[in-house]
Amino acid sequence: MIKAAEGTPGVPQVSEGMKYDAGKPLAGILYQDFPRALGAVVGIGTFGAKKYERSSWKDVPNAEQRYYDAIHRHLLADAISPKDEESGLLHLAHAAWGILAVLELRLAKAEGIKTEPVSSPGSRSDIIITEGRPA
Repeated sequence: MIKAAEGTPGVPQVSEGMKYDAGKPLAGILYQDFPRALGAVVGIGTFGAKKYERSSWKDVPNAEQRYYDAIHRHLLADAISPKDEESGLLHLAHAAWGILAVLELRLAKAEGIKTEPVSSPGSRSDIIITEGRPA
């Protein structure tokens, strides 16, 4: 690191690199603390994208209630067996994905953001986020 000449008015003497990030969210903490859990949830998203279409979950009618119900079905099923028969993936990962989906829908609704699929031949794998009124 380049140091200012000693005695330069208004320039702090720094011997190590500095970054002022006090009070900012520790976004990396998710990856550091939950790498396996996040990987399991990514597996659920990938399974769903292959079974249906990527991001099509946002277009499901009455999505919030339906995902909320699915969360509880997976939590109940986990009490019997840890893995979902259809996907072979953990019920708790399915439930975690569902919670993230409901949370995303509620936060977007609170912000007045409406998600709309991009229409392209044979695929709806991307979305456009537009400003709008809460549904």
